[in-house]
Amino acid sequence: PPEETTAPDDESDDGDNTALIVLAIIAAAGLLVAVIALATRRKSTPAPASDPRRQVVATARWVHDQLSLELLALPPGESQQRWAVERSRLDRLVIDTRTISPDRNAPQAWETLAQSVAALQSQLDTAIRLRATPGADADLVRESVDLANGRRAALQQALLVVQQL
Repeated sequence: PPEETTAPDDESDDGDNTALIVLAIIAAAGLLVAVIALATRRKSTPAPASDPRRQVVATARWVHDQLSLELLALPPGESQQRWAVERSRLDRLVIDTRTISPDRNAPQAWETLAQSVAALQSQLDTAIRLRATPGADADLVRESVDLANGRRAALQQALLVVQQL
């Protein structure tokens, strides 16, 4: 019987390999185009406008957590200097909070926040002046600082209400 010999199918293997390579290149190119299109779309999409409510809450939180504590802890002269710089930020915060209140849900909560900031601002002003007054009654100074801390607590409560909206 004649022996069967099989000839190597080099030509068909090369065709299969070439087709696989071409297919892989096409798939990689398609993936690259998709990634570039996605990256371009993300860059060209305008950033959402910042929510003024978030900015107001963040600033009020900063006043409560940092500024008011620093002003009450700094030596009187440094406290006065810092207050001279930062007081206008509290003025702006009260205005911004009141601007938000008519346009949003729960306007009373925003108005309460504005009133809390204004009350703290007024009490900080008093406490800072009293602490810097030579010969001021120590009990009066202490009471003024205690009142400022009470205003801080009221601001904290107003912030909690607004943050839940």
